[in-house]
Amino acid sequence: MGPKTRFREAARARRRQMSPQERRAKSALVAERVAGLGVIRPGATLCFYLATNESPPPRSLVARALADGCRVVVPRVAAEGRLELYAIEDIEADVEIGAFGVEEPSAGAAGPIEAEAVECFIVPGVAFDPSGRRCGSGRGYFDRLLASRSPGSVIAALAFECQLQPALPADEHDIPMDFICTEKRVLDCRGQSRGERAEMRPASRNVKEVETL
Repeated sequence: MGPKTRFREAARARRRQMSPQERRAKSALVAERVAGLGVIRPGATLCFYLATNESPPPRSLVARALADGCRVVVPRVAAEGRLELYAIEDIEADVEIGAFGVEEPSAGAAGPIEAEAVECFIVPGVAFDPSGRRCGSGRGYFDRLLASRSPGSVIAALAFECQLQPALPADEHDIPMDFICTEKRVLDCRGQSRGERAEMRPASRNVKEVETL
């Protein structure tokens, strides 16, 4: 068993204890936390995952971003374990079921689009800690994608509170999160790359900080 496996199993076990109603209600609160960051604005290029059993679904955020005039790009699994980004204009018409049964941009979507063009990445995960460490599914897709991002871009993870751990192991290739948005709060993880533990601040303070980016 790898060092991250037990953290994945523990987070998944806690997530499975949520009822469908509880999951929907908490997902709506997570979406409001993300919207409060101020990254959804006209003309911005935002990258969203579309659906996963591990994290809160972001479909309402995608719809809001499209309605607000953002360019929305979503990943598609390509060769050699890479994610390629494609633009969508309609959350229903431009999406199909792809690899691993996950929603992906349809064949007619515009792209691929370089990760350097993205201003904010909204990413999923299995477990997180307050310093911004993320434990994904283990395939490394998002870490490889985020390694190509622009230095000025923002990474915000969507998570349920039950997915937070006091501390997670980290590999050299792991990309830390800037923000972790749960149904209760926003964790500002910037400046925590040396492993210091981030202060769990109220969301309102984090909103002020992200709006100055």
